[in-house]
Amino acid sequence: MKTKLKQLLVMVTFGVSLLIGVQLAQADATSDANALSTMPNGVSAISDVFTIPQLTGLTNSANIQSSTNTANKTSKAVQVTNAANQVGAIWSNSSHKVDLSNNWTASMWMYFDKGSTGDGMAFVLQNVGTSAITSGLSATASPGQTLGVWGRDDGTKATTSSSLATRAIQKSWALEFDEYVNIDYMTVNAGFDWNLASSKPHIAWAYPGESTSYKVTPPGDGSKIYSAILNHNNPMYPTLSDGAWHHVTLDWTAPASGSTSGTMTYSFNDKDPSSGLAQSTTYTKTISIDITKLGLTASSTDKSVYWGFTGSTGTSFANNMIVFESVPGLVDGDADVSVTDTTQDKAVTTDTTVNGNDDLTYKYKLTYNSGTADWKSIAARLTQDKNVSFSSGTVTYANGDNSESFTSDELNDTTAIAHTLSGSLSKTNPTATLTLKGKAATVTSQTAVPSVVQYFNGSTFIGSVETPKFTILPANKLDLSMASDNATSVEPSKTINLQGQVTSADSTVGNKAVTMHVTLDNGNTIDNFTMNGTSSDSTKAGYFNFDLPASKLTTGANKVSVYAVDSNGNKSNVATLTVTLNGVLSFGDISGSMSFGTDNEVPSKEILIKASSDWNVNVTDGRVTGSKWYVYASASRLTSDTHTLAGDVVYVDGDGTKHVMTNKATLISSGASDGSSTATNIANGWSSSKGIFLNVQPSIYTGAYSGQVTWTLANTPAS
Repeated sequence: MKTKLKQLLVMVTFGVSLLIGVQLAQADATSDANALSTMPNGVSAISDVFTIPQLTGLTNSANIQSSTNTANKTSKAVQVTNAANQVGAIWSNSSHKVDLSNNWTASMWMYFDKGSTGDGMAFVLQNVGTSAITSGLSATASPGQTLGVWGRDDGTKATTSSSLATRAIQKSWALEFDEYVNIDYMTVNAGFDWNLASSKPHIAWAYPGESTSYKVTPPGDGSKIYSAILNHNNPMYPTLSDGAWHHVTLDWTAPASGSTSGTMTYSFNDKDPSSGLAQSTTYTKTISIDITKLGLTASSTDKSVYWGFTGSTGTSFANNMIVFESVPGLVDGDADVSVTDTTQDKAVTTDTTVNGNDDLTYKYKLTYNSGTADWKSIAARLTQDKNVSFSSGTVTYANGDNSESFTSDELNDTTAIAHTLSGSLSKTNPTATLTLKGKAATVTSQTAVPSVVQYFNGSTFIGSVETPKFTILPANKLDLSMASDNATSVEPSKTINLQGQVTSADSTVGNKAVTMHVTLDNGNTIDNFTMNGTSSDSTKAGYFNFDLPASKLTTGANKVSVYAVDSNGNKSNVATLTVTLNGVLSFGDISGSMSFGTDNEVPSKEILIKASSDWNVNVTDGRVTGSKWYVYASASRLTSDTHTLAGDVVYVDGDGTKHVMTNKATLISSGASDGSSTATNIANGWSSSKGIFLNVQPSIYTGAYSGQVTWTLANTPAS
């Protein structure tokens, strides 16, 4: 009775195992055309980078497929498997190995079919060569759970961890994307995943050629099968076979000097398959890789290894594909974008705002950093938003050659602006800048412009960048006017107050929401200020006033420009007025004491005595050109200690007319400013017959006489 019960339990256990295996392996033999019609952006130069080798034991199922996606016509994919009992491998050629002594990034899109589940694929670093594959495969020895990289478990008594490792790709590290959960430990080559915490498709890593990556258990429950499990490191359990493309990024950080431990960060589903936008993902790990497991040492002069993908199927299969977005070593490039609101003179960054009808400039900068090939055949595909339109576009290159313009047909495409650059980027021509100028739409309510991924698809590298998302606000039209009674001139060292008003047809203008800007054409500045009412009422809404000191002005006419900006960046019209700084009219150097002689004879008749030295009477006029000036002089009586001189100080003009200056303001000279502030000596040209003289009568008393001349400078003639 006990024996029968034990046999029954064995049958039940075996039945459950079969039931689980069938549930997880519902394969669909139809190649999924959806993969080709939805193929994302990828490099097309696959054959320049990779080789699809002939394999020992089974035919290599890997092949290259072309995109049928009209948005990504040039993309190419590697199809690793698409039928039962296949093994596929694609390896970098010797010119495009990855150097583990340098940092690098690889990114790709992976497709695992929908509903159907093959065994999966693996990303592999290996130091064997382009013929690397799991050994011992044949038409009767299906690759199944090996994924073409792990050792095949033949289930015999001779199976050990070491023997499994020898059948795997040697000197390698593998990251598996396992679609089919192999938990039938009583079937040959079907129990690698029995030890997993979750019976789900998974991502995990190990060293295929190391015995520590495997564990072999002896047969049990009457079975003669020696079952092997794979020691999965850092397993994750994302959905794989869902008919969608999944983005994968691998970032390698090289070992420090003298170390053999590098760091690999791998992320799954880090981009949205529909939009291409970066997205947060929980499926990311950072692990250490010991490069000695790949046959390298800290002192190895050449630390480059082959890299690529393997994949396999058993009786269940799937259409497994890879699109390469960036290939390490081929081209390392970047794409960046900046958006500027030129109306408001501000950068447009994520979650900022612009106003309807603002001028916008998008600048995309493509940069070639390094590589074994040029970044060539770059096709820009810039997704359009209906609320931003472009009127012009140019491309300029670092070397100054081959600048080009976008055509009107390209700019007017409402779906996407597609433009293929005429030049390639390289070490000698490392950058290209695409500048597009346009406008935000005029909107009546807040309108969102979402972030999109813009692509720059080259045959050797796919650059992409996310544009900032921002909001367009309805424009608020501001009208600014200056008060009609504002002063238009100011004297030196004085200040005038200027006033104005800001109105809006759409809303009431609140003073605190508006900033006033004042500029002067002479380069001097006035600090911005918040709208502040009138000079007599600081709370009066919609009005402003400011003091303009003469010290900010240059002599003559000054153009003063005033505009207002509200809190949303709406800018008013620019109002201008002219304020004249009245320049200084002044005397310069004037003669001090003047002598008419110290030993004159007493005349017997009326005479004119010339001064002993030349007169010096300078006028400086810094006013605007053409401003008039007038010099007057008057003289006192000349006296000695005991007498008043019988005579007068007189001015004799060019006509010989004599003008008595005694106690009388006499016009001596007049002129006009030339705007240069250069001193004018009005005594230049005086002679023995013109100028200021002492007119003396006969029979005067002898003695030393003295008096005073008073000079007057005026900008208007005396009445």
